[in-house]
Amino acid sequence: MTTAAIERHQPPVRPGFHRDRTKAILQDHPQIRDLIGRNPWTFLIIVGLVAMQLSIATLMNDQPCWLIAPIAILFGVFPSLQLYFLMHESGHNLIFRSRSLNILSGIIANTINGFPYSVTYQFYHSRHHSYLGDRATDPDMAQEWESRIVGTSPFRKLAWLVLNPFFLAIRSLRVSSTTVPLGWVFVNAAVVVGFDAAVIIEIGWRAFFYLGLSSYFAMGLPLGAFWIPEHFSVDCSQETYGYYGVLNLIFINRGYHNEHHDFPSVPWSRLPRVRAIAPEWYDSLEANHSYRAALSRFVFDRRLTLLSHVKHA
Repeated sequence: MTTAAIERHQPPVRPGFHRDRTKAILQDHPQIRDLIGRNPWTFLIIVGLVAMQLSIATLMNDQPCWLIAPIAILFGVFPSLQLYFLMHESGHNLIFRSRSLNILSGIIANTINGFPYSVTYQFYHSRHHSYLGDRATDPDMAQEWESRIVGTSPFRKLAWLVLNPFFLAIRSLRVSSTTVPLGWVFVNAAVVVGFDAAVIIEIGWRAFFYLGLSSYFAMGLPLGAFWIPEHFSVDCSQETYGYYGVLNLIFINRGYHNEHHDFPSVPWSRLPRVRAIAPEWYDSLEANHSYRAALSRFVFDRRLTLLSHVKHA
């Protein structure tokens, strides 16, 4: 079956899936409202991860280049990806009450990632929740030209995953938004570029090389495909899919993705309690229990394309 034929046979799901679920779940379990709020301890985790990654970068500056790359890919990707997830928390205002403090928390999480994108990501990500599945306005949705290039080839899918950071950057350019505060964008750029310069001057180029590789591969392979289990499926019977494997310990509970879309105002540390309170609303949903299996299925199952998820426009 061709790529076009596969996409024609993928049934859409009506809009409002999560919005309707939220209302119904709260009717059955109003105590979930008590989980809504903020977790200021998240900020300390951000500071700790930045300090840890910077310490490792300092150690890497005295190592040969051939050793830096495998250390970054095998270890450095973990704190980089965790900081990305915590940047996501700041975008939902789940750390402090003050919007400004949340934005600053995201900028601090962004410092070790080399390229300033925290502020724009936070504001664009809100569109992912508001326009989930809308090709024109959901920045997480691949475009048709991406799908045509990649097709169903396992090799091209792998190449696309490796190059994912570039595709994410290109895709974000098409989503126009007047809500992104330019002042904060400049602050984000000044802080991150200044941090990069400080690392290069005070520590060295190899330290910066380690941080850059860790950040890049955190958004590409091996761990950057964390979002594959979230919205991709053969039959597109749901808008969102959970992942309930052991990697949630590393992924800051990112796998509780249905719970997050149902209750985006609940911080990462309380999402498992949402599932525990309302198991009948989540146990019946299709879910992923193995990150490796979900990634392998995406790459090798020729029924799956880059558009194999619910589309509303």
